[in-house]
Amino acid sequence: MSIMCHDDETGNTHCHAFIQPIDQKGHLNASFFTDGKENGRSRYSRLQDSYAEVMCSLGLQRGMKGSKARHKDIKKFYTELNQAIENVPIPQKGELATDYYERFQEQLETLSAAYLKKGLERERAADEWVTRKINDYKKQIHLEHQNQKQLLEQNLRTLSLQVIESRTHYQEAEHKIQETSAMYQQLIDNKEQELSALTNQLQEIQDLILNYENEYRTMNVADFLALLKEDTPIYQSLAAIDPESTQLLSTFQDRFQNHLQQAEPEPDQRF
Repeated sequence: MSIMCHDDETGNTHCHAFIQPIDQKGHLNASFFTDGKENGRSRYSRLQDSYAEVMCSLGLQRGMKGSKARHKDIKKFYTELNQAIENVPIPQKGELATDYYERFQEQLETLSAAYLKKGLERERAADEWVTRKINDYKKQIHLEHQNQKQLLEQNLRTLSLQVIESRTHYQEAEHKIQETSAMYQQLIDNKEQELSALTNQLQEIQDLILNYENEYRTMNVADFLALLKEDTPIYQSLAAIDPESTQLLSTFQDRFQNHLQQAEPEPDQRF
């Protein structure tokens, strides 16, 4: 809106500029130029960079980026300036200009060295501050990295234990399946052996019956019953094949004998 030049202060010529902050949308918006970031950089810092680029031809240098230094109070600045002026040596009576110049030059060099020392101390302090901040940031990153590493290692150990436990359960289940399969196979084998033995016994009985069929086909009832007594070969053969068959044979004898008594057959009756 306006620019005013101030030239009333010796060695401190400067300007005051009044600027109306209008953003890209045509709105009055000062925070658009000072707050937030643009392309990862602070907008206010970008303004300071652009100002330094324009003023570098006049010997001005940009201040330290991110510095926490504060501007010196104007009253304190003028006090120090007046003290420096008071320390300027006064020409002595009868002193030559060349001698005064040399003495003044020595005093100026002393003051310059003192200010240079203060400047170096401020730069050293700023460097130390930056170094501390960098070290703190590194420690923070290292601590976060260690925490993440410990968390990942803990999760890895937990997963490893779960895998081992699952593998153990699987092996136990597989072992039980094998034991059950072996037990059922043994049971099947035993039943097959029993069935085979019964089949063989049945076949032997059938063969025995066939062997005696023709021989005793015309035998009368009394002789047949006598043949089935305990001391006969057929009874002993059946007992050797299956002991339980003798009980069936005795039951058969009793029932057949009762049937004969009820029917009262002839002694020489054939069957």
